[in-house]
Amino acid sequence: MEVKELLKNAGKIFFSDSHIPRNNEFFVEWLIKIIDYSKAKVYGLGDIFELIKCTENEIRKKGIIEIGLLRKLKQANRLFLLKGNHDMESGKAFGLPSYTDSDRDYISADETMFCILHGHQFDPICKHAWLYKFFRWIIPYFVTPGEAKYGQKQKIYDATVKRVLNNAYKADKNLIFGHTHWCGIIERENGITIINIGDMLDSCTSLIIDKKGKFYLLKKWKVMAEWP
Repeated sequence: MEVKELLKNAGKIFFSDSHIPRNNEFFVEWLIKIIDYSKAKVYGLGDIFELIKCTENEIRKKGIIEIGLLRKLKQANRLFLLKGNHDMESGKAFGLPSYTDSDRDYISADETMFCILHGHQFDPICKHAWLYKFFRWIIPYFVTPGEAKYGQKQKIYDATVKRVLNNAYKADKNLIFGHTHWCGIIERENGITIINIGDMLDSCTSLIIDKKGKFYLLKKWKVMAEWP
């Protein structure tokens, strides 16, 4: 399916973990096409901004294009943002909608209800707000804002993804979330569906639900998986 057709038929669009201003360059292209070819609501599922490793001023300066495009979605009443563990503070600092309580947000897709959240709620290390505040305070003493690296050992990353997914499996509701920078669709035997939409920092993945309730998990503009 061509990009224009996919976006034209979109009912809801999801992205996560862009970590502005450290986002992948593709994110700008993605936002432009979303604005030009679609009228769907756009849901940012947390960690849209990198408020732990970057200052607000640095984000405004280096992320000026991304913030401008997000503001266009806001002006069209199409942007809906959730909190993540890297941006637990209000988006008002960047002229964007305030973050909502991401433990209580639900969307409907083809009469099926999904809880949408960032996903750090399933991560014992990242779920606490006090850790966010601590890291925002301590990191500038050790690294220059914006110079911190995101690379981590594969074993640590794999263990994090496994830990988050194991906790997500315990939920008694359908889920759409990010946080792990891993994407996939998992159907459990009890009928619960878990969708991790990945990120806009490393893998450039997103989720589109069309007007008929069909789910498309994308890597850039290539469809990786469909559901149901």
